[in-house]
Parts: sequence; C-alpha cells; structure tokens
Amino acid sequence: MFNLTEFREFNIQNNLGVMLSYVAYLELAKTARQDFVSHNITEIMVVVSGKGVFNADGERFEVKKGDLFIVNPDTVHNEESLSSDFGVYIIGIENYLLGAQDEFKAYAGGERVGFYAEQIVKDYESKGKMFVDNANLLFSLIINEVLFLSSAIPVPNVKRGSNELINSVKKYLDGHFLEDISVKSLSEKFFINKTTLMHAFKKSVGIGVYDYVIKKRLQESKNWLKISSMTVAQISERCNFSNPSYFVQYFKKVYGVTPIEYRKGEKA
Repeated sequence: MFNLTEFREFNIQNNLGVMLSYVAYLELAKTARQDFVSHNITEIMVVVSGKGVFNADGERFEVKKGDLFIVNPDTVHNEESLSSDFGVYIIGIENYLLGAQDEFKAYAGGERVGFYAEQIVKDYESKGKMFVDNANLLFSLIINEVLFLSSAIPVPNVKRGSNELINSVKKYLDGHFLEDISVKSLSEKFFINKTTLMHAFKKSVGIGVYDYVIKKRLQESKNWLKISSMTVAQISERCNFSNPSYFVQYFKKVYGVTPIEYRKGEKA
C-alpha cells in the first residue's frame, strides 16, 4: 500500500524556508520490496511499525519502528519488509538538504516525527479550517525534531559555491566560531569541495574562512576584556586561540594595541 498526499500548493514551510512537498505512507507485507528509485528532493523517512531493510547507494541497513533516516537528492534507494506490518512515513521536503549528502545513517527516536506526519495528513483529510496553520506548526516540529535527532545542518539545495550556500556557511560560523573549525570539516558539513569553498567564501565575504573565524574570536575577546577580570591567557583560551602569544600578536595586528593596552584604554 502506498498513499501519497501532495502539499506543494499550500506553501507549508518552517522559518528557514524548508518547504513541505508531500507526505506518503508506505506499508509492505512481509518479504515485499519496492523498486529502486531516486528523487531530486530530500526525503525524511520514519518507520512507524514493524521492521525492514533500507538499501541506499549499494549499502543495506536493517531498520525498525522508531528509526528515522534522511535521504538526500539523487540517492538511489528502496525499502523491503522483514515483518508483516512494515510501515513507513515519507516526508518530502524542497529547497534544502539535511546532513551530509553522501552519508546515510538511521537515527533512533523518530516516533514523534511519524506522529506529526500522520497528523498533518489527518488534518488535511478532515479539511479543517485551521489546516494550513496547524500544518505549518507540525511541519516546523518535524524539522526541529529531525535536526535534533540527527545533528544535521539544513543547507539550501542550490548551486555549489552560490551566495545562498556561502551565507549558510557564514551563519554556521557565526554560531560556532569558538569551536575547532577547519575548511575540511566545513566542506564535509556542507558537501562542497574545499577549494571551491575557500574561493567562493572569500569572493562573497571579502576575507577567507580562517580570517573570518579569527575576526569573530577577536571581537569576542574584546567583550571579555571590557567586562571581565580574566587574564589575557584565560581570554585567549576561552576564545580558542592556540596560545596567548598568538592571541596578542593577532590582536595588535588588527587593533593596533595589545589586549592589556586595549583594556586600560576602555577603563581610563
């Protein structure tokens, strides 16, 4: 059994612009198998009953009730049942990729996602007056839950190196600049070639990835120099500089004074 409910015309989306395309329910009898397919949109799949097998790009994964998995565009995949009641909700989303495009994982704890998807379909079928408002809320809950379970990063499904993608990288750096960051790790998170990322980022932002991270860390250090009594070494560590000397050197290069001189000037 395969039931597909289309939602494109309702413009249901979350605050990032991730848009709901459809919700499908797939139920397979024991040993039944779907044909291999691939899509140009991202699918979120959650097992709501029984157990089965998910095949993705030549790899085989056994899944059970509560397991959730993300299928990014152009992933060749199919499902097969290992029980008499293998049921899966499939949520198609447009505009965004979730997580690493070339990586497949099953995540436990997806029961709420299945419940929310089922509720969207039920509300649609009942033709309630508040359907669109409720669907927007439920879909936002779905995306939030998926991001929480998978630690995925929503990335616009756009041309690699485009301003839209680079803006997403920049926003990620704005929230994670105090962490250990490398161009390699960024390229893996946003599935973009390292060289392409470096050139596109500098062209769009005006400075390189590393310089941007250092700039954010220096801005953070200025705040601590103003409001705290921490030592330069402590601030250097808090702002994730490799050592205090490197921090002082960079600070003076950018601001023309040492951290101590800056602190004295602020308190004068």
